[in-house]
Amino acid sequence: MQKINDKELISAINTRNLALVRASLDAGADLEAPDQHGCAGLPLRRACFLGHQEIVIELLQRGANPNAANSDGPGASMRMAQRGG
Repeated sequence: MQKINDKELISAINTRNLALVRASLDAGADLEAPDQHGCAGLPLRRACFLGHQEIVIELLQRGANPNAANSDGPGASMRMAQRGG
């Protein structure tokens, strides 16, 4: 089950709110929060898919794993960036 901070982080990413992304992470949101399949790295994949470069940079600077796999295998963040344009 996702924590409140994790849901807030994903919401902040969806709305391109960098200040709230930072606040959510500072409040304990999981940088490697899992998706509905249990695969870690949802925040970075979501930011990549949406093309939110400043949020991608923030997540990477804080240690997000760019090589985290999803149900399609490793390199999910890069595939999401390509799909999202």
